[in-house]
Amino acid sequence: MKLLCVARALVLPLGLLTGACQSTPPPPPASLREPSAWVIYFDDGSVALKDPGRQTLDQAAKWSGTLFGSPAPPVWQLCLVGHTDNTGSDASNLALSRRRSEVVKAYLVERGLPRERLAVSAVGSTRPLVTTPPNTHEAQNRRVELAFQRRQSAEAREAACNR
Repeated sequence: MKLLCVARALVLPLGLLTGACQSTPPPPPASLREPSAWVIYFDDGSVALKDPGRQTLDQAAKWSGTLFGSPAPPVWQLCLVGHTDNTGSDASNLALSRRRSEVVKAYLVERGLPRERLAVSAVGSTRPLVTTPPNTHEAQNRRVELAFQRRQSAEAREAACNR
């Protein structure tokens, strides 16, 4: 079955729409495995979801719900990796990035995704999209990235999301 995806625009595979894929769920399109597939941005120091982020999460929940709702054994998890810009201490950035991931997880659970299929991870300011001088407020670095990974043991789950 071919999967279609056009630069950050998700097009559901036809098999999911028609119910043709009953035995095993298809892998997500290649672009969904890239960190930029679904990205939720936050205001400086905030964990509050903005409307564009909610809309993106609604799309992610719809697509993920279809994949997770398959009768096949659960093989996919959705990694939620929180990031911050480089303002503040390493400890506060790590805590803030975790809270952002947890907020995204709570939103997706409210939309019906199974809690056990969502892996939360936090990296603080260690993996910026935009490299900046110290103590620079950079909006693109304040984010949570959503990416699919094959399901793993609880111990390996966070490590896989942190790659």
